[in-house]
Amino acid sequence: MFAKAMDRKQILIVDQDDAVLRTLERELSGDFQVLTASEGRRALHLTLTKRVAVAIVSQCLPDMDGLQLLHKMKHKMPELPVIFIAATPCEDLIISAFRAGAQDFFKKPLEPKLVAERVCESLVATGQVGQKDSSLRAVDRGEGLLATLWRRMRLSKPGNRFGKGTATPTRFSSAERAWEIGSGEVSEPSAQVPALRVHFFGEFRIIVGNAVYNTWPSKKGKAVFAYLAFHHNRRIYRDKLMDLLWPHASPGAARNCLNVAVHGVRQRLRHLLPDLELIQFKNECYFLNPEIEINVDVEDFLRYWRLAQSTERQSGIEAALGEYELAAALYTGDFMESDIYEDWTMLDRENLKEIYLVILDRLSRYYSNDGKPLTAINLCNTILSKDDCREDVHRRLMRCYYAMGHRDKALRQFHKCTEILRTELDVDPSPTTQRLYEQLKRGELKFRENVTGI
Repeated sequence: MFAKAMDRKQILIVDQDDAVLRTLERELSGDFQVLTASEGRRALHLTLTKRVAVAIVSQCLPDMDGLQLLHKMKHKMPELPVIFIAATPCEDLIISAFRAGAQDFFKKPLEPKLVAERVCESLVATGQVGQKDSSLRAVDRGEGLLATLWRRMRLSKPGNRFGKGTATPTRFSSAERAWEIGSGEVSEPSAQVPALRVHFFGEFRIIVGNAVYNTWPSKKGKAVFAYLAFHHNRRIYRDKLMDLLWPHASPGAARNCLNVAVHGVRQRLRHLLPDLELIQFKNECYFLNPEIEINVDVEDFLRYWRLAQSTERQSGIEAALGEYELAAALYTGDFMESDIYEDWTMLDRENLKEIYLVILDRLSRYYSNDGKPLTAINLCNTILSKDDCREDVHRRLMRCYYAMGHRDKALRQFHKCTEILRTELDVDPSPTTQRLYEQLKRGELKFRENVTGI
């Protein structure tokens, strides 16, 4: 068996995001013994007291910077392979991690299977297992950011950009090393491409490096930037923005308002990206500077949602849990929740909320049947906070309370459901809900719920 060949090596995951910890733990626990830590101090303690084979370290931790932790780990255990992860990596951060001794670098949101493959390759590279022992995992499905950056910068000798004495990333194959070193070409490093992270869920905000920006010169300036960021792969005609944001103004007045809004945003954001014009205008269209790497939480959310659907169709709900949980973790609030009166946000807000509720429904249904009623209860309560008329979710809560031995709470949930339905919809609970209530009263409940289909 693969797990036996790996001899249950201990893998340490360090991240303050519970969803990342759970997802990576689920992916790795079949082959390894997984240790988790949400703080740097705890991670250092585990590193020194356990036989950690590979560490996965996040940049953002509550008590110290991930780079600090990486330095401390490598100082105590120079041979420990460390995979570094970050939500908004820039070239300097990647290089700093590499200089500090990182084996590889991945950008969030993560692809768990790819990270697992890198763990196995790190074990092989450091001689902790033989190549044949890792063959089930080590397939070539891509590369981390260190190798990508190395190739892009075309470094043929150490000391050019990464620093004197820096080794070639271990991810490179011998053929790749031969191509790089034998090419005889040394290109100047390309200019650093800034990364801008845009958060639409909850409070609209942008992040550049470690700087968070959530104040705007005006509501319309915020709306202009948000619309351009949401459609950052397109160019938006000026007239469309005028019609969208100033529908009742004359063309001249709308154009003047748009010019003022754009100028205000440019001035306010200039200090974040001092060397670049963030909002550009050409051929009657506005668009964000294509030199800037734009990362959008909504795009990541939808990508995980589609991946989860595909995985569930092919392999079942259990195989899709990681993608569902990662998608749910990205939904930190409704789409631009403080801008509910901006017409252009309404349709996307409702569509994204419905997807989120479907994700929570899938997760809560699975956990209610998997002997984890408390997890299911928390998910159900989140659903009801968004839509308290979901009778099926009230029933699931009743079942979960009963499974935990709280029949009183299960019965009270029925009465709460009844009151909500009568107040909001002027209807009584369905016969299905009423039958469940009678079963609860008699102690005749069959707990399992159908989880097939998506």
